[in-house]
Amino acid sequence: MAEHPYRWIPTHGRATTQSSTVTGREAYYATDGDYNRYHSPLTYSQTVVSDNPYLQVDMGEKKPVDYVAVNFPMLTDPPKTYASIRITLSDSSTFETDSHLCFGTHDVIRGRLFDCNSWGRYLSIQSRKTGVELNVIEIAAHRRPVESVALNKPVTTSSVYRPGLVGSTSVNMNFESKFITNQEVGPWIRVDLEDLHYVHEVMIWTRHDCCPDSKQDLHVRAGRSLANNGNSNHFCGNHVFYTYEIYSFYCKVLARYVNVQRLLGSASLIFSLAEVVVNPETTDNVAVHSSNSGNTAVLDGNVIRRLTDGIYETCHIMIESVQDKKIFITMGATYEVYKVFIVSNPTKLDAMVDFQIKVGMAGSSKPLCLQGNQNMAGIYTKAFYCQPRRTGNEIFIRQLSSEKTMSMCEVAVFTEAKPEVDRSKDLYIWAEENTVQILLTCEANGYPTPVLSWVRKNETLPSVTSTLELTSLEANDSGEYECWASNTHGLDVKVVDLVVTSNLRMCVNFKEIQFKVGKSESEEFFFKGNQWYSFYDPDNYHSLQFLESSPREISLCQLWFNGIHPKMEDGVVSRELCTGSDCSVKYDVYVRRCSGAFIYNFRDFRKISSSKTFCFKNAKNLHIGMNPAIASPKYGYALSGSVFRTESDVKESYHCLLMCQIASTCKSFNFSRKEKICELNSATKKDFPKNYTARSGYDYYQFGKGMVVTRKGEL
Repeated sequence: MAEHPYRWIPTHGRATTQSSTVTGREAYYATDGDYNRYHSPLTYSQTVVSDNPYLQVDMGEKKPVDYVAVNFPMLTDPPKTYASIRITLSDSSTFETDSHLCFGTHDVIRGRLFDCNSWGRYLSIQSRKTGVELNVIEIAAHRRPVESVALNKPVTTSSVYRPGLVGSTSVNMNFESKFITNQEVGPWIRVDLEDLHYVHEVMIWTRHDCCPDSKQDLHVRAGRSLANNGNSNHFCGNHVFYTYEIYSFYCKVLARYVNVQRLLGSASLIFSLAEVVVNPETTDNVAVHSSNSGNTAVLDGNVIRRLTDGIYETCHIMIESVQDKKIFITMGATYEVYKVFIVSNPTKLDAMVDFQIKVGMAGSSKPLCLQGNQNMAGIYTKAFYCQPRRTGNEIFIRQLSSEKTMSMCEVAVFTEAKPEVDRSKDLYIWAEENTVQILLTCEANGYPTPVLSWVRKNETLPSVTSTLELTSLEANDSGEYECWASNTHGLDVKVVDLVVTSNLRMCVNFKEIQFKVGKSESEEFFFKGNQWYSFYDPDNYHSLQFLESSPREISLCQLWFNGIHPKMEDGVVSRELCTGSDCSVKYDVYVRRCSGAFIYNFRDFRKISSSKTFCFKNAKNLHIGMNPAIASPKYGYALSGSVFRTESDVKESYHCLLMCQIASTCKSFNFSRKEKICELNSATKKDFPKNYTARSGYDYYQFGKGMVVTRKGEL
């Protein structure tokens, strides 16, 4: 896979000629990647004074060009106006007669962007004036990438200059963000990828709508830590950016957070950019700027053309009343199609259902890319992989439903693709100690077919398949298991975080979540499949449990429990959470009763976006922290000879109490505050008085009469 900071600029370093040359101002200066207008001496191309001077770049082969950025030197004060500038894209060097005009003819000061949205081999810039010279700092054809793992992910910034100029617009793949910070020392933006990814490439686009004299030294970092707001993570590199510039950094690190920071010593600065792209598809989108058509009305006649313009913003919407809705994307050549990437309309995420994708030759019948009808309900972007690859010059997307509105914002097509592992499930897994067998799975798409390998603690494991088998699990099997997928176009990784605990630890290490029953606050809850959770209402100080039948009003809550909750002696049981009055959608869940709460392990979902989703009630006979009373502890004493279970790294005596409650044979326990050791006894000091002796650093506890409310801490 090519790694080059300017790989999204097909003109960079290419053969460049001009109509005439002033000595020392050769044409190649215009494509050397130096955008700097400020250093001395300036490096730029220059023609002699002539009629209609031009400069031309040969990109070597026909390439898609989204837009062209031009920077002119500022040789006078005020800056010179370059009159009647036009950009053309052509298949031959005779651009005067065989060319596509990019966004008309303009008078330009300093520089500007020209929308092109076409294919060609030769890119030319010309002044349509007589008796003038043409000076160019840099001319760059830009290609928009497709896909980004940063798409619409949470963004945090050091500050925001004013409402509307927020960082979240810098990860929407529209490349037109107006994000800007206040003036401050070291302003920054951080993207939370929400899971661990192998961050290979981070691509930065600078703003083009303002600040023509902008110069920013930007530093890129990626890693797992939030120390120093993420600005101390792995250093990917820095680059001095100028207006209209795009540049790629290669981090090659497992990371959750990506930071971009502007630095200039202790200087107070503002910081702005247009887009942060992480891990774009590395292969060429062969459908960009294709000829598109459809069989039904659209809201705007130009919208269907923009289905393949590389921008997610403008969406093609088809009317509902038509039964057979069709979209044709006719490419400029015949390809072996492997991947079709679709961006749905974010305002109509229920629209793309029951549709088919076909690939073949225009005007003829076409086979399905993959079998059956496809569904993107609730999904913004999705890649569909043709099995096997299909030959054709046209993509046919069809929806047979008069009840839905087929709506898409972008379609991209690839003949090959970098690996992409399935992260939709099993990123976080919990297992109980002594489990006989567990299978970690890893499915990956890509062409050529990715090679898989499993790694733990930097050591490669024997399995080279999509499944890793673990047997006779112990606590030390906990940790991260990495599934690496690689082919000639790149790498991807799925990190499975496995937690193995004893049956005693579940009621100690769970996470409590506050939930106010009957209140209307909207919240977001994030769950990990290797963690146990309990819920409680802080207003009435009561533990909560799911309703055990569908609610009377589904509009108030959606998730309810199909079955009854277990008793403490039942241990861990498997149940289902349901949505809909008929349990039309089911989610697997583990549940266990602890002394003061029901705890749940959610395997199938990770984020709940509203508090109304849960159907809760007060847990029967379960007030938070209700535990058996403890007889007066005996400090400096312990019972020996009856210990049947020892647990280390126990933070407090209350946790030892919880474990003793769960273990049916436990009658007392010894606890060391200093060593954090909990010893569970099958007897009491009354049973074996001779074994009850002084022991330095330990305390002895046994159950008393009644119940007390104790939530945490030392007993």
